[in-house]
Amino acid sequence: MLLVEQALKLQHSYVLMEGESKRVGKAVLSDRVVHTKESGTQRFIKLPLEER
Repeated sequence: MLLVEQALKLQHSYVLMEGESKRVGKAVLSDRVVHTKESGTQRFIKLPLEER
């Protein structure tokens, strides 16, 4: 089962983010978003690029 499918079955809201730095292209994430992302539950998915 996909991670997204598992999250949707739970009773809580989730936001899935890639492990980006504060700067994403020309956009800059706010300190609050960066702090929330870094202090939240993290899952590491290791797959070859072709399988992602």
